[in-house]
Amino acid sequence: MTYTGKQRIATENAPKAIGPYSQAIKAGGFVFTAGQVGFDVIMGAKAWKAFRKNTEVQNWLSMYRGVGGRSPMEIGGLQVEGAQSMGQVDNFNIYVYGGQYIDPMTGTSKSIWDESKVVLTSTAIDGVRCYGAIKDHDALIAVPYYPKSWEEEDPSVRFLMLQSAPLPVPTRINASGVINNGIAP
Repeated sequence: MTYTGKQRIATENAPKAIGPYSQAIKAGGFVFTAGQVGFDVIMGAKAWKAFRKNTEVQNWLSMYRGVGGRSPMEIGGLQVEGAQSMGQVDNFNIYVYGGQYIDPMTGTSKSIWDESKVVLTSTAIDGVRCYGAIKDHDALIAVPYYPKSWEEEDPSVRFLMLQSAPLPVPTRINASGVINNGIAP
């Protein structure tokens, strides 16, 4: 169905565009909104291996080999453990994430990230840090930090512990997306 009565909607409160786009279009009783442009691509190891097999990608990466080099991924000045910058393709920053954890049930090392997934994200994702309940029978409340102190008698010592259960909640979910690329996990 085509609608001839389209109306552009814009606000000064939205992030500025990195190119021509309309923040929203009102047409036929519906409002169609625009997301954010993502420039950070985060891949699992299998997705990266499939991506770099592409001849155009190989040419692009070899053209810029040695420029900037590989470095750890940083978010807000903090290094992300298990993530590594692989360079840029066009204007996209390419990262590979391979973080591991020890499964408490089996004692085996497992990937945190699905190795076949690709995420396109933006610095405009924004969010709120919420907190889950602390798993402690004395706490069981959602607080940013829960301090705990206890003593042992022999040898005499006081232990201090600070617990937290942060839960980041994105408020602009259209600033990211997950790609299921069909690579077998």
